[in-house]
Amino acid sequence: SQVAIRAKAFGMKVMAYDPYIPKEKADKLGVKLMDNLHDMLKEIDVLTIHAPLTHETKNMIDEKEFEIMKEGVYIVNCARGGIINEKALIKYMEKGKIRGVALDVYSKEPPSQEFVDELKKLSDKVNISLSPHIGANTYESQRNVAVIVAQQVLKALKGQTVEYAVNAPFPDLSVLTLIKPYLDLAEKLGKFLVQWTDEGIREIHIEVRGDIAQHFQPISSAVLKGILEEFVDFPVNIINAFYVAKDRGIKVEELYSEETPDFKHYIKVVVKADGKEKTVAGTVLEGQILRIIEIDRYKVDIEPEGILLVFENKDVPGVIGKIGSLLGGANINIAGFRLGREKKGGIAIGILNLDDPIPAEILEEIKKIPEILFVKQIFL
Repeated sequence: SQVAIRAKAFGMKVMAYDPYIPKEKADKLGVKLMDNLHDMLKEIDVLTIHAPLTHETKNMIDEKEFEIMKEGVYIVNCARGGIINEKALIKYMEKGKIRGVALDVYSKEPPSQEFVDELKKLSDKVNISLSPHIGANTYESQRNVAVIVAQQVLKALKGQTVEYAVNAPFPDLSVLTLIKPYLDLAEKLGKFLVQWTDEGIREIHIEVRGDIAQHFQPISSAVLKGILEEFVDFPVNIINAFYVAKDRGIKVEELYSEETPDFKHYIKVVVKADGKEKTVAGTVLEGQILRIIEIDRYKVDIEPEGILLVFENKDVPGVIGKIGSLLGGANINIAGFRLGREKKGGIAIGILNLDDPIPAEILEEIKKIPEILFVKQIFL
């Protein structure tokens, strides 16, 4: 937002793409919020990046994105290395499409000599600025950090809420032992949903049932932590998670009850994004075995760990064989498989546990299978 304010002061028209902020916040800044990244890239003269490096943002700016940009575009990345594919960046600098590049971060820190040498060769026709990512190492920032630390200590001594606490205040060790597996489960449910959901999340409904209901606050915070960590570029913990959600304009609702229909303990999370709902629920078996037991309207039994390929498909023979052939051809081993469906011959959901990530080109081939309706690779 600070970059947008300064850009507007120079008379620039500012556009932004962020599926996780409400339109109202962009409107207050006088910024046009775009629904699609590629639509924005076709119009801009300067691209400046402000995002964390996640599975979603890795190589977000690649050859396809450079190709649709205007001639003479300027690129600024002071966020995280790896968001821009550096090989693609060099390629389009060589083609003369990029007029200026300012980098403060690199895919490898410090940048490799090979990468620096390639940039040097292009410095006669492209304006290049390289700097180390040490913005916090100034007199002003060190003084501000000291002030924040003192303020937080005073709040803690007065018994007030400490926004940047690393650890949650549990009453005693027995409670910590009881709810630790549920905090882990809640965080994984959040991580699952933010990747399973296609659009920016606007509302979150968290339901905690069973005798863990008395601890609904830290469990709800753990859900938010799992969601928010995927798209903010600063530490989120179970103390500040609600503050961060509120700042992002996300509405959070909580329901807790000691009554539970099927399981002794139960956590269910429903998110809303642009009118669409996505659901995931889970439990802990025997006090330590984490399980996802529901995805949207399907009953499942999944270990929330590692790399998952989750897909909806028409419930007809041969779908798993087609996916298995593509994965086998890419030398990706399937460690486990689960299936859920409402009725025979209807729509089903499949979940594959994989030993290795699926390359983007293989994932695209899976999407082209006629029976596949929706597919996502999820990292837990």
